[in-house]
Amino acid sequence: MSTAPTRSSSARVEARRAQTRHEILDSAWRLAADSGLEALSLREIAASLSMQAPSLYSYFPSKAAILDALFIDGYRALDDLLTTVDDALPARTSARQRLIEILRAWIGFCQADQARYRLLFTNAVPGWQPSPDAYAASLANYQHLCTQLAIAGVTDPDDIDLCTALSAGLVAQQMANDPDGDRWSRRIEDVVDMFLQHTASRARRATRLRKGTP
Repeated sequence: MSTAPTRSSSARVEARRAQTRHEILDSAWRLAADSGLEALSLREIAASLSMQAPSLYSYFPSKAAILDALFIDGYRALDDLLTTVDDALPARTSARQRLIEILRAWIGFCQADQARYRLLFTNAVPGWQPSPDAYAASLANYQHLCTQLAIAGVTDPDDIDLCTALSAGLVAQQMANDPDGDRWSRRIEDVVDMFLQHTASRARRATRLRKGTP
């Protein structure tokens, strides 16, 4: 006579499945670092874990699915890092210093894992785009930036676009030309100062125009 699985046994199955999924993603990150995202294959991942390919397919049915999972995993790791950095700053930290520390943490995050950087911030895999569910993870990260900019008084969408262009450009230069150094990361304070000065100047001009003063 068979019996229905108990809640505790179901929980154990789910825990084992979550652990296996975690191990698959860890292996995928390691292989991507060694051989590149383009060469990543489910068979290679399965072999690294001594799994049969069909077993791995029950977790990730395609390369696109595992890239989506890595994309989400990467952005969650970045969100965790930025939240930790933000929470560690004293309450009286200036908005300027918060932006500096967040950008410094972002560059360090990218330098720590080039495969992860390429997956999250470049078109690293020809023909692949994150699914809507995966892309939502990047939008959550964008909202984190918007929150920090709002603290600095920056809410205009054009100014937010300018900030993302400047910061992404700084990171791209660092990763392309000095991935293990600080040639561009040491310019973080200059970039933040230029950005804040520009947005403050724009705000003053807009106020004068509303008041009809030169």
